[in-house]
Amino acid sequence: MLRIASVVDIWFAALAGVVVWTLITRARPLAGLAAYASAPDEDDRTEVSQYARPSPIGMPMATIAVALLLLTQLVLLMLLTVRMDYAEWATLALALGWARFAPLVWVNTATRLRAGDAARLWPADRAMTARWAVVLFAASLAVDWSLLAAPITVMGWQAWLRRSRTGISVTGVLAGIAVVEGVALAAVIMRGMLSPLGME
Repeated sequence: MLRIASVVDIWFAALAGVVVWTLITRARPLAGLAAYASAPDEDDRTEVSQYARPSPIGMPMATIAVALLLLTQLVLLMLLTVRMDYAEWATLALALGWARFAPLVWVNTATRLRAGDAARLWPADRAMTARWAVVLFAASLAVDWSLLAAPITVMGWQAWLRRSRTGISVTGVLAGIAVVEGVALAAVIMRGMLSPLGME
């Protein structure tokens, strides 16, 4: 999609990429981020009934968070459209890989799993989780060191979930995927901005 749409304009290509990205994921991470930030007491009532709590951030901040994530995706895809080289595509694949790998870490290290929560969607398998962690870490070091922001964010969100009274809920995991994805993409952008070649 990026290659086809880049014939028109690089920003049009980036926008097309964000649209396809959102459609493929069915906007679940974005919806999870908005729901977790704005109204977990209503959206997660089936998962956390007795642990219902008021919104920790509020709808305005949830809207801002989702908008910033979409803008981050847009900028990175624009940069990828300009460069169109192997390393940048591998960087994008690894950023997405870390975000989709994160639920395995959170579920396998959870101490307060409950029936009906994220464990049903992301079954615990510590051996597979360890293998994927090694592969992603080694690939990140080889392709782009800025991607190491992803595992740091994974551990940070894990600490946040452990402090949360809801435990490892589906909404919390989906929100975490969006957070890891956004931080990883932002780190890649910052690395490009600070590199000697800049963003040409």
